[in-house]
Amino acid sequence: ASVRVADVTVKVSAAKTPHLVPHAFAAAGSPAPPQHLRWMAQKEALGQDVLLIGPPGGQKRQLALRWAEVAGREVESLALSSDTTEA
Repeated sequence: ASVRVADVTVKVSAAKTPHLVPHAFAAAGSPAPPQHLRWMAQKEALGQDVLLIGPPGGQKRQLALRWAEVAGREVESLALSSDTTEA
C-alpha cells in the first residue's frame, strides 16, 4: 500500500499492532499544515529521521500523531521530565 501527500508517495505496510495507530485524530484537533505533512512524507520516503523542534505546547505532538494516522504508524508515548532517571 502507499500514501500520497501532495506530490510525495510513501510506501507503507500494515501495522503490527493496529490498536496503537491513531484514528480520527484529524477530526479531533486542528488540521496539520499540508507543507509539514509533505516534508514528513519526504523524510519517510528517503528513510530519514524527523526531529520536530518548536515552542512549548502540543503542536509538535499533534503533528506527529497526524502523520502516524496518515501513514498507519504505531504510536507509544513516554513522558520525560527533569525527574526522569535511567533506572
